[in-house]
Amino acid sequence: MPGTGCCGANPGGGHVVTIVIRNHGAGAHVVDNTAYNHYALLRTMEAAFRLPCLAHARDSVVPTMNPLFMES
Repeated sequence: MPGTGCCGANPGGGHVVTIVIRNHGAGAHVVDNTAYNHYALLRTMEAAFRLPCLAHARDSVVPTMNPLFMES
């Protein structure tokens, strides 16, 4: 999906499985097909700890991974 990476770049073709284990939402699972990258993970952690965004994590095209952590 072109334009979803940092600075409008293509995030590449490599796929990495990410498994999030939560302690809420018993029995419910979440599947999210959003193309996340390391900037998305960084932005998610910064938001969770109310830290200022570093480097390209503040770019408006970088999504947070919040759907994976919110109670469904």
